[in-house]
Amino acid sequence: VDPVETLLEERTATEGPAVASPASAGDAAGGGVRSGPSAAGEPTIQAGTVDDDSQELGEAVFTETAGGVGCASCHGMDGRGKPELAAPDIRGRTAEDVYNALETRTQMAFIDLTSEEVNAVAAYLKRLGERE
Repeated sequence: VDPVETLLEERTATEGPAVASPASAGDAAGGGVRSGPSAAGEPTIQAGTVDDDSQELGEAVFTETAGGVGCASCHGMDGRGKPELAAPDIRGRTAEDVYNALETRTQMAFIDLTSEEVNAVAAYLKRLGERE
């Protein structure tokens, strides 16, 4: 059982889904995705079109810049996770998964990403998931 999925299921059952909208997230001002439903109540973080620049951004955020240390510091350079840090395998996770983890995992509270960075990380995680 994946601890992130369990946590997300528990949170969704008690609080409803966490979503971000560009207006509430402060993307125009460079703020991170942290709160607020869209007008329709649907997530506004989407995979979208992935180009080379997005892949490069996703890799940089994952390996170096997220929270000043990069996602890889806990999840490993290959994204397979580190059980000793309670960091799960995140290969193939979606943008919504990344956003929800940022919202619900206290050990990730120091990480503040824009929706562009979340989408880029998700694209990079998809690529990691395809490498076997």
